[in-house]
Amino acid sequence: LYMFNNKILAVVMFLLMATTAYTRQTDTLQKVSSWQALVQQAGAENKMIFVDLYFTGCHPCAQMDKEVFPNELVRKELKENFIAVKVDVFDEKLGDTVNMKFGITGYPTFLIFNPKGELLSYFSGYKDAGLLLHEINVAKKASKTNKSYAGFAVSNATIYPDFYKDYFDRVNGKRDYKAANAWLQQQKDMTAEAAAMAIFRTGTLDKDIEDYVINNYKTYLNLYGENLAQAKAVSILSSQISKEINPAEGEAGFRNFLKKKSGFFPAEDWRIINFVLGNKYYGSMLKDTVKLLHFINEDPLVHVNYIGALYNNLVVRKQLTHENTTLLCSWADKAVSAENALDMMVTAANMHKKNKDMDGYRKFVNMAIAKAKKYKMDTGEFEKMLAAS
Repeated sequence: LYMFNNKILAVVMFLLMATTAYTRQTDTLQKVSSWQALVQQAGAENKMIFVDLYFTGCHPCAQMDKEVFPNELVRKELKENFIAVKVDVFDEKLGDTVNMKFGITGYPTFLIFNPKGELLSYFSGYKDAGLLLHEINVAKKASKTNKSYAGFAVSNATIYPDFYKDYFDRVNGKRDYKAANAWLQQQKDMTAEAAAMAIFRTGTLDKDIEDYVINNYKTYLNLYGENLAQAKAVSILSSQISKEINPAEGEAGFRNFLKKKSGFFPAEDWRIINFVLGNKYYGSMLKDTVKLLHFINEDPLVHVNYIGALYNNLVVRKQLTHENTTLLCSWADKAVSAENALDMMVTAANMHKKNKDMDGYRKFVNMAIAKAKKYKMDTGEFEKMLAAS
């Protein structure tokens, strides 16, 4: 997942011009110049809309084109049930509009809409064929039950304040926290689209606005989805850890902080927020890997690639002790399942290999082979791993 600070977009744009372009898949995902025409076509054909937001030079975007969109099952799904389009966020005017409307700053990002043009799903980062099809199926179920993120108007007529538009300026993008907070303080409805998007994309908020967002998390979640609401909640709570925890209380203070905040969130959302806050406290603040891994093992889950990144970091720093490896393997045994990313299964396998547990290694390699076969993906890499064991 590529993320950007708009202050360096001018440099990024220059670099992109020098980047060798790669062949794009155009037989499954088409180009579109008019959002209104796209929604009209979707309504006329009674098809959902799938949007791939990318830019030339984005590595995970290129991976999607090379490994995922050509997949037999993915192609069939998109061709039969969707009007599937690609939008180059740095080269097409529509990219500016979509970025601003949905507050997009990382790529690739995927948006799925029902035939009326109402947003059903919003997710980012590289997804293998199995994960992408899972996200598509979740969106299809939402469409059948008329469940959409109603905070977003179908039209692009929302009027945004100048500071928000400045944030998404390709060349001179900037953040004006003072102007953002002053404007937000004057809003009567903090959950309206323009106000909500300003909240999601303003890094530092006044304390009363932060409290309002946490107190009304479920409303933001229902209106705008977990991609935006959850990320903002994590950002707010991460900044509050050091402010609200008495250093003398130590770990007990952090645990009390979690207990106090947990009641504002649905259980499944809290699991992820709790996980990320644990990484913040034990990993970034205390810098205690063992305590972090013990914390993660209390409620083990897979979220993005936090564990994979931690594992690789420990390998590079030569800090992969027996205790660390054992705890990592314990997490993998409890958390990594057949529906997770193939890369995560390979990481789990390598953890067990490092721990001299070849049965565990083969278990996760076989899991990867089974998933690859299920979704008609290449199994060659995993077959070689298994043969070498």
